Amino acid sequence: MHAVDGIAFHSYNEGVESGGVAARDARDEILKFRNELKLGAEIWMTENCTIISENFTDSAIRHLRSMMRDIGYLQPNYYLYWLGSSDKEKFAGEELITRGQKTKLYFVFQKLWHTVASDQFCVKTFEPATNQAFTAYGPDPMDMLTFLGKRTSVILLTNPGSDEKKITLKGIPGTKMSIHRTSWTEDMAAIGTSGIAAEETVILLQGRSILLLQTNCGV
Repeated sequence: MHAVDGIAFHSYNEGVESGGVAARDARDEILKFRNELKLGAEIWMTENCTIISENFTDSAIRHLRSMMRDIGYLQPNYYLYWLGSSDKEKFAGEELITRGQKTKLYFVFQKLWHTVASDQFCVKTFEPATNQAFTAYGPDPMDMLTFLGKRTSVILLTNPGSDEKKITLKGIPGTKMSIHRTSWTEDMAAIGTSGIAAEETVILLQGRSILLLQTNCGV
């Protein structure tokens, strides 16, 4: 093991092992390798595909939950998404572009990776239950992830259920944040701003939707 310079893993079937034994064991082994057996070794997530045919909205939410789990829970140095585009007759649930049409996940990734620069941000997940404060550890799969930057911070939220949620977020730097939303009818549409008071704000999250929040301050 000491001769190995890094580990690459693949991620499949998000939600099947939500907080289960396989997910916990994978996290323990990956972090043990990097933190104990090979201090500072790199961890790469090199492929994510599930091949579940569903509508663009539900597919985007499911893949983002998987991405947040991989980045926040397993803490890789690099995240590579697979599959980018496809010429298949039928949407398979993982394409960013299918038959010339950009999917909802495409627009979320476009906004997220144009806002987050990997060399300027550190990643934090959220504590579970009602106390939505930033932490270095989170549940599997995830509905919340933040990228704390030097000049701005970006928070990604998903709601896979049908019911609307009101969420209190804590520990947020800045005084206000811009909000972009993806839903059945929207693709990272700008829907306004929200104030931040004493590093806390309340966010309304529609059923089956995705929010990207960008603050006016970093850490």
